Amino acid sequence: AQRFHQLQLGAASEVCALVTGKPIAVTGMENESEERAASRGVAYRVVVEREVLSLPSGILELSAALSRDEQCRVVDRVPTKLVIADGTLAMVPL
Repeated sequence: AQRFHQLQLGAASEVCALVTGKPIAVTGMENESEERAASRGVAYRVVVEREVLSLPSGILELSAALSRDEQCRVVDRVPTKLVIADGTLAMVPL
């Protein structure tokens, strides 16, 4: 979880992510780093697996992301979890 937060807080311009319905590091509601980075002007582009919307806080998480002007897309399935900061540093599960 610490590396996940560091990746976002270290981003200067953009964070791109593929999000599955099974959070590993933190859930969307627990991700304070996302809100902090977005408030600094870091753009978020996120592809969310449809399963996320069926989670108890799924719609709330998506609404919060949209209110921060994040670009969000919903697809049936993403191939893996993935976070990329500034197109140069990435994090994937092992």
